Amino acid sequence: MNLDDAAIDAAAAGAAATKAAGASWAGAAASVLGWVTQIDLLTLVGVLVAVSGALVSWYYQHQRTRLARAESEIRQRNLLLDEQIKKQKLAEMEARITSHAERMCDEP
Repeated sequence: MNLDDAAIDAAAAGAAATKAAGASWAGAAASVLGWVTQIDLLTLVGVLVAVSGALVSWYYQHQRTRLARAESEIRQRNLLLDEQIKKQKLAEMEARITSHAERMCDEP
């Protein structure tokens, strides 16, 4: 998984979690309406929608957290690789400078 894929997956998980949270609130509202109007079926359906929405929201929040952690690990790995590459290039440049300086000193 590369960084772009992780970001896209995290955004999709976030959108799904938001929609699930909205469904939970709609279910809760339906439950209250059913309770107030004494319609047992509406109350039951509202509770089921609220609970299922909360479960879906929890699942996608968990996914978003997992993907954010993976994205963070990828970023850290990339930073370490960049640092290693810079150190290697610096060592190569120092070796060339040293070699060139030695040749300049050796010439009459």
